[in-house]
Formats: sequence, structure tokens, C-alpha cells
Amino acid sequence: MSLQRLADDMKTEFVDSETGKLRKIAAGNVFKFVNNWIENEQKTYQKNKESGLLTFGKYRNQSVEKVAQLDKGLDYLGWVSRQSWMTSEKFPSLYPKIQEALNANDSGDKKN
Repeated sequence: MSLQRLADDMKTEFVDSETGKLRKIAAGNVFKFVNNWIENEQKTYQKNKESGLLTFGKYRNQSVEKVAQLDKGLDYLGWVSRQSWMTSEKFPSLYPKIQEALNANDSGDKKN
């Protein structure tokens, strides 16, 4: 979860876009909003994790295949793969996709 995303979403929800001032709201509505936001973030995280999408970083919610095709995408995936927290146990769907993308690139380099 990103606190910046939460802050941005709260601003959209609770600040008048014309005046830039905070709308009068009950504290209970703020708590309800934050709880719903956290629940939605957790669902999105779990869905993305199970689907093998990146659940973190600047390429959050994107597939490994898409990132691998971007400029510096393979550099980023290589960096991710070297992090101590990137394990097959913690990321069972994502980890093999990253390894596959990196191995495919290694094979392509050897052919050229």
C-alpha cells in the first residue's frame, strides 16, 4: 500500500476541487473511506500477486512481460530478482516469470 495513493484518494474524496478546501465531513465517514480503501488495496494486491503481476514499485500492476519490453525494464527486473525479499516462497507466481524473462534475454544475447 502506498500512503501517497491514500492521501491522493482522500484529497479527491474530501477536498472541494473548486475551492481546494476540506469539505465538512463526519469522522466516521473518514474511517469508513480508509477502511474501504485498505480493503480494496488488499484485494488488488492479492489478485495481482496470484496473477503474477508486479505488486510494488514504479511498474506496479503491470506484467513482467510488459516490463521486460520497456527501456530499462530488464535492468529493473534484474534488480528485483537480486533483492533478498524476492523469493519463490513469497512470490510464487511472480518469481518464475521474472526468472523466465531474464533467462530469455540471456538466451537472446547469446544468439546474437
